[in-house]
Amino acid sequence: MKKSSVMWYSAGTIVFALATMVILSIVKRISGQDAGDDFSIAFTLAQTLLTVGYFEIRPFQVTDASGKYSFSDYFTLRSLTTVFMLVCCFGYLLITRKSYDIWPLMIALCGFKMADSLADIFEGDYQKEEHLDLAGKSMVIRTVVSLVVFFIAMAVTKNPLAGAVCMTAAAFFVVIIVNPLMLRSFGAPAFRFDLKGKWGSIFKECFLIALSSFLYAYMIASSKYAVDYFDDSFNYIFYVLFLPSWAINLVSTMIFKPVLTTLTEHYAKRRYKNFAKLTALLMIAVGLLTIVCLLGAWLLGIPVLSLLFDVDLAPYKTELLILLLGGGFNAAGILMYYAVLVMRMSRGIFVSYVVTFVVSVFLPFWWMKEFSITGAAWAYAVLMFILLMCFVALFVYRCRKDMKNEG
Repeated sequence: MKKSSVMWYSAGTIVFALATMVILSIVKRISGQDAGDDFSIAFTLAQTLLTVGYFEIRPFQVTDASGKYSFSDYFTLRSLTTVFMLVCCFGYLLITRKSYDIWPLMIALCGFKMADSLADIFEGDYQKEEHLDLAGKSMVIRTVVSLVVFFIAMAVTKNPLAGAVCMTAAAFFVVIIVNPLMLRSFGAPAFRFDLKGKWGSIFKECFLIALSSFLYAYMIASSKYAVDYFDDSFNYIFYVLFLPSWAINLVSTMIFKPVLTTLTEHYAKRRYKNFAKLTALLMIAVGLLTIVCLLGAWLLGIPVLSLLFDVDLAPYKTELLILLLGGGFNAAGILMYYAVLVMRMSRGIFVSYVVTFVVSVFLPFWWMKEFSITGAAWAYAVLMFILLMCFVALFVYRCRKDMKNEG
């Protein structure tokens, strides 16, 4: 893979990840704490619903080396799942009986993530055709244009809803105009909506892993929903405290993704001891990274976050450290997920998600009610620990079985 492709894709991933931080900071500084609270929970919902739009189609699309399905098949299914995001958004608003005042904002931000969902199907084709640089450029262009338009709209109107609507329109403009041009630049077929295609077969093949992805997204966000349910005045504060935990995931991914091929090779060639040893070393790396982040947060986390997001976080140092610990468990869980995925334990993975999801339905709400946001923070950490332990149990079970058969 070309160095420029890796650089562009890394740039796109980083810009995409930082966008949320920039948007929240703009809203708080221009429109105040109440607007930040509403925007935080609306953005949380939109990010959760994005997993519905993605439907885990891209991994399947990128690895379709034989061309079993056409781009139009993938595009049709992604269009349908993207529209279903909006249906789910309305369902959430009706079930939770959210105030009508926040409906427009939640719908607008759901629309913004719908643009991300559509863009991803183009970016998947770029990656499949070994044009990962175009995927990175697509993310950079869409994100930067959206942020600039959002900032201008906010500066002019001081209204988060107006900013969200303008940002969504800008994102769709880039998706509809720029991405088809990029797609044609390497001779790929023009996209078209084809209900008579084979998109239904893709739906069946992706359903279980897509459901797992949605359950995981809900687990991650469940503490935020609990905070919103019992005391929405903490939404912005909790969201800001939550953001650094993703830094561990981002850096951890950069550490272990390059060696996933090696892990797969070890297991495929029945080098089980090497496979287990490398996995253990990666787990140690994640643990050390988590400790470094915890020390950094202890020393500088509160003043830096308070400055960046224009909010006094001095009373919430404990919560920040708990959430970072949960982020470490989450990063370790992602690593173990890939390890057991290499071992082809799909059913075990799904059961692990279901078990943790069941706990996530009640634990964050119970602990938020009893212990305020400290309880919500602990709930997140405990959920990530439960999921991690499920994956570890699968890993140990399969390793012992494989090594026994090997012997």
